[in-house]
Amino acid sequence: MPYRNYNTWMGDPTRTLQARQIIRTIQDHDLVQKTDEVGNYIYEKLTDMIENGAGRGKVEKLRGENAGTFLAFDGKTPEVRDKLIMEMRKLGVHMGGCGDKAVRLRPMLVFEQKHADLFLEKLDKALAQL
Repeated sequence: MPYRNYNTWMGDPTRTLQARQIIRTIQDHDLVQKTDEVGNYIYEKLTDMIENGAGRGKVEKLRGENAGTFLAFDGKTPEVRDKLIMEMRKLGVHMGGCGDKAVRLRPMLVFEQKHADLFLEKLDKALAQL
């Protein structure tokens, strides 16, 4: 019988239509390519910030090169990571930790370079406060 095996995990026809439209939107706006470009931009800027800027000695182990905007880095210690998260929240950026001392970035597909610039500006300020 129809819908007998319904579940909340995209199993009904409406969710199939929604998924199809999401895929069309991703393709029509070339969001995967844009995400790759923005991710590479952020990675380059974070590398410089960690090696030469406000993150030097506070942030380490940047990960996610060529992985779009799926990036991560570690605070030098769990305490540094936690202080960084709190400083970012004070600056209006919601971010959280992962594991003992990591921060993961997982922005939406519509995250553009202008958003990355805002994030990086606030991250630089937050790191300077540590």
